[in-house]
Amino acid sequence: MIYRPLTVAWCVAILLLAVTGANGLYVLELVQVLHRHGASPPPVGTPNRAKMCSPNGSGNCSAIANRGVEQMTAMGAYIRKLYNGDGSTSGSATWFQSPYDVSAVYIRSLADPTTVQAAAALLRGVYTNESASAVPVIISAPLDQDTVLNVDAFPSVSVSKEVNAAARNEALMAVVDEKFPDAGVLSAMGAEVGLDAVCSVAATRVACCLQLQKLATMYAAVGTTDGAPTVAANKAKLDAVAAAELRASQGYSVSSPLTVARGSLGQPLAQELLRNMRQKMLPEDDANRNTKRLLQYAHQVPVGTTLGYNASDATPVGETFLVDLLRDDATHARFVRLRYAVVKDGSAAAAVFPFRCLNAAKVPTDATTIDGIICPFDDFVRFVESSRGTSPAGAVCYLDEGTRRKFKCDVDGAAQSQECRPLPCSSPLQVVVRRTSTSTSRTGSGSST
Repeated sequence: MIYRPLTVAWCVAILLLAVTGANGLYVLELVQVLHRHGASPPPVGTPNRAKMCSPNGSGNCSAIANRGVEQMTAMGAYIRKLYNGDGSTSGSATWFQSPYDVSAVYIRSLADPTTVQAAAALLRGVYTNESASAVPVIISAPLDQDTVLNVDAFPSVSVSKEVNAAARNEALMAVVDEKFPDAGVLSAMGAEVGLDAVCSVAATRVACCLQLQKLATMYAAVGTTDGAPTVAANKAKLDAVAAAELRASQGYSVSSPLTVARGSLGQPLAQELLRNMRQKMLPEDDANRNTKRLLQYAHQVPVGTTLGYNASDATPVGETFLVDLLRDDATHARFVRLRYAVVKDGSAAAAVFPFRCLNAAKVPTDATTIDGIICPFDDFVRFVESSRGTSPAGAVCYLDEGTRRKFKCDVDGAAQSQECRPLPCSSPLQVVVRRTSTSTSRTGSGSST
């Protein structure tokens, strides 16, 4: 009887060594930051934009845009403080030390002004002591071709939305009716913020709620909820509608044949993270070795569905993932550290995110430490791969058979339709590099890793 407990004890000890390293001392090798933008006003040209930005006339859209930039600068400062204060990881405390070395930093952003500004702001926060001289080089691609950072550029999403628009709208109407049985509440909220035309018509009540939710999130992020009290009071209900829409359009479930074939929509970005880490592991004299210290991605993809979580809430403002490659100082084994932060109460703060790793027995592991989730590199890879689509078309290009037939994609004996022909799945991605301080641009192919 004594042998079984001893065996269990040794198994636990071995597991702890696998998770925490042989001697507990990690060396920081690479930092990757994935983030969204901060608070942002409705796009220029939106009807009643001024009223949406400030229902009571006390502010304006520019103030909201500026506040969003400040939030991401604060997020960068939070990241700097987090790493500077880490005395237990070798190299962390001096990782972002002066001087700023542009050759050691790679930044890629969605080609949207708000997101590009957020990327530049976060970097300024990280290098706050030399923000004037830290001029970022930001790589971006045309919005409709960016199949790494822009989920709306994925045909698997955009075409599916078009084909299933009526059915999806009907399903979301049921959610709206459950949350807002009194249609007068929607009308009242619409009147507060200049959405009267959308929110006073029953047929557009889903669109009404989704637009109201974006505004409610914006007001909460900048602390101006008093201008639209009815909207603010119903934010939780609006969030529930937005979350239902997010699950329907961007979610991942192992019980859904469609999403299993397609894979989670964060796959393209997550696979880039893995490539970056693998290239960092190459010998120092290898020409393909990743020489960067910081890789930053300002995006609009549900990467959380690939890192361990099927979204049940609306996406937080300034959502930021920190993905570190660590090396055990004694064994040289590689580990991944995962941390998460959001803009909360107007400033950057750590938040809880249920990251996942998967061990060799295909059992999810939860290696939570005071420094975040840490797991062996191979365990992290296994979990990312677990939501990779079974179809070779992948997360970007997968279309179910019914959709392909509707759009005449690869149908025997028929020419491709206009809708199917321009899909970006077979064309190389052209990447444009822009310096945020000038209008200079040039063409490139990606990171020099």
